[in-house]
Amino acid sequence: MNKLCCLYLLLFLFFMSCKENKETNSKLLKIDKLAALEIAKKYSIMGEDVEIEFQSYNYPKSSLKFKSGIKTLYYWQVSKKCNNCNIIQIDAETGKVFSEGKYKYQY
Repeated sequence: MNKLCCLYLLLFLFFMSCKENKETNSKLLKIDKLAALEIAKKYSIMGEDVEIEFQSYNYPKSSLKFKSGIKTLYYWQVSKKCNNCNIIQIDAETGKVFSEGKYKYQY
């Protein structure tokens, strides 16, 4: 019975920490999905077949960002997967596009 109680306590603490991290992260993220799609229109990424994904990147412990207290980059990747179509990555905290490119298929 003791082991079961400890297991429940650990699971409860884990879920509470996840909930706290999610709330903290959502306060930092100013750019939601709709705002990211509006930014993408400036880069001619629009229409029905637009793909948008929310992603994160954990900075290595040796990086300057990590040492300055920023451990994770949250961003939106918006694209149309067709030949010569644009792809961009938008910082979810600032709304700045930090990466842009085009799909190039080789036949």
